[in-house]
Amino acid sequence: MRQFQNKKKIRSRVYSGFSVSILIILVLFLAKGVFNIYQKEAESEKVKQSSLKNLNDLKDRQEKLNSEISNLNTTSGMEAEIRSKFSVVKQGEQVIVIVPADVSTSTLEKEQNIFEKMWNKFLSFF
Repeated sequence: MRQFQNKKKIRSRVYSGFSVSILIILVLFLAKGVFNIYQKEAESEKVKQSSLKNLNDLKDRQEKLNSEISNLNTTSGMEAEIRSKFSVVKQGEQVIVIVPADVSTSTLEKEQNIFEKMWNKFLSFF
């Protein structure tokens, strides 16, 4: 009988409102901690993905720069780069500019206003 009374006493203390409320508060604190850890993990995953993307971009840029450097190490590559940056020509080279006939007349007509066109037509009669 004493054993039964001891069990009843223990149950009444464990299932009392005070004990249950303390357990609920403890569970809420633990749940809050777990939620905060989950948020930090999600944020760190975003940072990781962003860092991996930046790393891949930098690797691509490094490959491009290495190919440009290897191109500049050749004579033709240096010559092409110098010609693109500066207006230089080799001795004996000449520049030829081909202008289509339509472009020169259309730009001339666009630059003239209506009075200049009329004046030119009037002068063309004499």
